[in-house]
This record gives sequence, structure tokens and C-alpha cells, in this order.
Amino acid sequence: MIKIKVVFIGILIVCVSADSLAAQEYSSAARDYIGLFSGSLRSSCPMYPSCSRYGMMVFEDYPFPVAMAMMSDRMLRCGNHPDFYPSLTTADGSAQMLDFPPTRYETGVQLCATLHDVAAETIVPKDSVSKALQFINHLVNQHCYASALLEIDRLLYFDTSFLYEPALYINKMRCLEGLQQYSDGLLFYEQNIPGQIKSNYKIMYTAAHLYDLVGDYTRAIDVFAMSALCWDSNEVNPFGELAVLYAKVSLYDEARASLERKLAVDGDVKAFAASNLVLAEQESAKRKDPTAAMLLGIVPGAGYLYAGQSGSALTALLTNGLLAYATYTSFKTKNIGLGILTGLFSASFYIGNIAGSGRSAERYNDKIKRDAIGKLRQIIPFYY
Repeated sequence: MIKIKVVFIGILIVCVSADSLAAQEYSSAARDYIGLFSGSLRSSCPMYPSCSRYGMMVFEDYPFPVAMAMMSDRMLRCGNHPDFYPSLTTADGSAQMLDFPPTRYETGVQLCATLHDVAAETIVPKDSVSKALQFINHLVNQHCYASALLEIDRLLYFDTSFLYEPALYINKMRCLEGLQQYSDGLLFYEQNIPGQIKSNYKIMYTAAHLYDLVGDYTRAIDVFAMSALCWDSNEVNPFGELAVLYAKVSLYDEARASLERKLAVDGDVKAFAASNLVLAEQESAKRKDPTAAMLLGIVPGAGYLYAGQSGSALTALLTNGLLAYATYTSFKTKNIGLGILTGLFSASFYIGNIAGSGRSAERYNDKIKRDAIGKLRQIIPFYY
């Protein structure tokens, strides 16, 4: 509560006292204050990005009134119900709740992406070409991605015999994945792979995986589906990945059809039954209506409670109640300036509570999907 009070009263003092500023200058003043505040605060935030950094982002991306409401909602939610958020493990091994503004969604998706130990095939060298490829595969398997990229670029630049070698392009995309440069890997796939080999099964399979990692599930499905057309039984089949992706976009019939195709290939009856059970649970799970949550949010905290976030509901009720009381007593005692200040402060938290209730309902629904995808991933892990 002290943290909330210091940040927002400070922001409002800056903005109320600068009534001649344009709207973008309000946001600039708010960002300056948040920067000053966050620099003096030594305590860690349970959420990533921290509340002060989140505030900087929303004031950069949204008009001042919207940013105020969004930051109010964030402060009401701060530290509550970690199971409703993706988890980010920091460098020191601690866990934080990942929560970016909607405009920074792609950044959040990339931080959430499950990292795999990128792997390359082990081959038996028979000639100079296969020896060079074996060395690159060795570098990839040792996680020396930067060194492998340098070797790949050297071969493509100096030796035309490698120009149409699919393994080089596959390993370059894998190295960029290992370095978490997913967008660079996709750009390389779209613009730099020769047309003669772009339809290679493994190239498309690797590219579809990168689309999955950046959250472009529709494109990932399209590329996996194209790869299935040229799949042969010697390669990792794409049907398990298609089933997971269809589940991510709530296309359950298509997911079940993909599981049936996977069963026809691998004969894993146990995995088939377990995966279908997860899909059935996800499909039948009761969702929360964001509009209903916002309407309930007219009573401070009720929308959060409807969305299953009782901690945020209690914080919203107490915060809005105390601010409303402070505003009332300020005007009653004819302290007009403070009444206006606490009134603006109260309005920000009240609107933030309503809008945040809707987003909390969406977060509840996302949790259902995220938990189901996590279970599916345990049954159907990704294979290179």
C-alpha cells in the first residue's frame, strides 16, 4: 500500500501541478517520476517486468488516462495469485510472474517460450562434405551456437558445393533458436533459403517450430501441415506438433484428427488416450466472461473475485474504499486541493479495477489453456 501511495500520489502531484502541459507531456512527467522512484527503491518486485518498469511501458504506449488505469490495475494485482501467470526463472534462480502490457506481448511470448537443448543429428562422415557437416553438428550439440553459425556462413560463402545442402540451413535456424533469436531464424527461413530446397521436410519442420516459439500459431500450423505433405516414415512425424498447436488455438476436432494420424504412425495407444483426455478437459472447462467480470467490477473487487483472484479482489476493495473515504473527508473538511488529488487517484484505481477485472477473466481462461498445453507437452514432447 505504501508503494502504491508513493508512486501514484507523486504522479498526480506532478500532473495536476502542470495543468498547461499537453497530454504527451503528462505521460513524460509520469515516466520521469516513475524512473526517479524506481531508482530509489531497492526492494524486488514479484512480477516481471517490475511495477515501475511496467508503468514506464504503459505511459510510453498508451494515452495518459489509459496508462493510469492500467498501472492502477497492475498495482492491485501485484504479487497475487502466481498460478495465473506464466513463470519466469531469473538468473539467480528465483521465479517471477510474467506480466507484460498488451503492446509488449511478443516480448513476453519469447520469454515464456520453453527452451530446449537444441540438437543436431550424429552422422558418419564418408567424404569431405559429410566431415564438414559432422563438425557443425558437433558444435550444435555442444551448444556452441555462435561458432556453428560462423562455420555455416563460411561454408555457404566460400564453397558452392554446400549452397543446396539442407543440413546447413536447418542447423542455422537451430543455432538461432539456441541463441533465442527466433525472429532472426524466421527471417532467414523466409528470405535466405534457396527455393530449390525450401520445401525440404526438415527445413519446414524447423521453421514451423520457430513460428510456434514466437506465438504465431496459425502460421506454425500452416507450415507443419505443408511439411506433412512431404513427410516420410524415416523422419519425426509432425502430427503430434499439429495436435498441440490446434489445441493452442482451440480447434479441438482438428487436434483429435492429428492425434489419430499420429496414432496410425507410432501406435502409441497410451499417449493417444491421455492426449484425448486432456483435450476433452480443456474443451469442457468453464470459462469466465470478461464482459461479466467488468460489469461486476462496478463493485470494487467483485470482478476480480469472479475471475478467481480473491487476493486482488480484497486489495481492490480496500484500496478503492480507503481512497473514496479520503476523498469524502477531504471535501467535507473543505480541503479542496487534497480532495481533487485523492479523487483523481480514486478514479484511476476504480477504472483500473473495472478494466482489470475483464483482463483477469481473460487471464483465467488463458490459465486453463496453458495448463492443458503443459499436460499435452508432457505427453507429446517436441523432437528435433
